[in-house]
Amino acid sequence: MSATTRLVVLGAVRRYQPAHGYQIRQGLLSWRMDEWANVAPGSVYHALKSMARTGLLRVVEDERDAGNVARTVYEMTDAGEAEYRNLLRGAWLGHNRTYDSLMAATALLPDVPRAELIPLLKQRIVQLEADALLTESGKETVRAMGHTPPHVSELFDLTGGLAAAELVWVRNLLAKVEAGAYQGWSTV
Repeated sequence: MSATTRLVVLGAVRRYQPAHGYQIRQGLLSWRMDEWANVAPGSVYHALKSMARTGLLRVVEDERDAGNVARTVYEMTDAGEAEYRNLLRGAWLGHNRTYDSLMAATALLPDVPRAELIPLLKQRIVQLEADALLTESGKETVRAMGHTPPHVSELFDLTGGLAAAELVWVRNLLAKVEAGAYQGWSTV
């Protein structure tokens, strides 16, 4: 299971707990995470069961609805909360350099205390600036080699452009957060 799947499922359990799998899945679908987080609806159930086996979630009860359908109800354990926090911080720091993890972290933005988010965003800016320098250096090296197909340098232009756009976005987000946006912030 991907780090992004663990992150969004733990985030949803945290938000809706105690909750059963269908409720978690519906919550995630209401955020449209199936479209941008690369989390298939069926993987939600697998993630819930797997994280319950590993102690990140606890089964609080198995209930039956009016149609006699069995539903397992989950809640977060302390270990699950710690894993959630680590995954959320890691997504902001770019440990998993995919946009689905960044989008998940953004959807879960209020779960990071403001005092913690500001330094994370500043660190992400430093990382993006360093990445931009490395990308430009790599592009020049590939072009100077002469035997690399010219279209390969387009990969550097693409990654450089994506990093530049992300840098603008992170700087804007940091300014908003520092100015007091998103009141009602988590203190946990």
